[in-house]
Amino acid sequence: MLSGANWRVVWYEAIDAANVKIEEANRGLPKERRGDPVPRYDPHDCRHTAASWLVQ
Repeated sequence: MLSGANWRVVWYEAIDAANVKIEEANRGLPKERRGDPVPRYDPHDCRHTAASWLVQ
C-alpha cells in the first residue's frame, strides 16, 4: 500500500528501472541512435507544469 511519502520511492524506482532497460537497449548502438534516459522529475513539478500549460 502506498501512503505518505512511499509513492515517491515507487516513482523513482520505476524511473531507475526504466533507465536500466534503456541503457541495456543502447549498448552497441551508435551514439546518434541511442535513447535518452527518463529524467527524474518529481510528480509535483509535473503537475504544476501541466497546470500552467492548460492555463496558457
